[in-house]
Amino acid sequence: MTEPSLLAASISMTEDAYRRYIASQQASAFAEAAADIIMNGESEFLTIRYLETDRALFVAYCFPWEDRAEEIMERPYFKALLGACTFMEGHERGRVIISPGALNFLSDGIEAAFVLNPGTSARDDAMTDAEMTHFDELLNKHFFENVFEGGPAHYLESIKRPEIFPAELCKMAEALLEKSAPDR
Repeated sequence: MTEPSLLAASISMTEDAYRRYIASQQASAFAEAAADIIMNGESEFLTIRYLETDRALFVAYCFPWEDRAEEIMERPYFKALLGACTFMEGHERGRVIISPGALNFLSDGIEAAFVLNPGTSARDDAMTDAEMTHFDELLNKHFFENVFEGGPAHYLESIKRPEIFPAELCKMAEALLEKSAPDR
């Protein structure tokens, strides 16, 4: 088994902007991804939350196989993540990274990175040591302590916790699961 891949983001925005983003059609791509994890019995883990201390949207998505950046960049949730730039204001800045090594991204490196500013996003693979260290701290504190426990059944319960997934997106994911359930 190869090491899991990682999509992660830290995007500065106000809490109001975060709430508007989560309520947007763009963010529904994350509810679809969460429902897919549960329906398909995947060993993936996705977390989305607002970090009050950083005033930032935090997203981390771990894949149990080595997905390449080009594959990830074609997925709706990746495009939705870059779309968060339309909710940013003033001098806010964000970073989105894709790494082939979720558990050791500091040593495995970044396959692709993006910079988000209000209204724009652009690929910029040059990451400073400070940015890498910041991501490592965020991931350890807000992601890895919640991952790899119990698989998809555990994930269904996990997304009901606000420190894992916003309630609005959890409701959307549950509705998708109910809609796709076979009639009994």
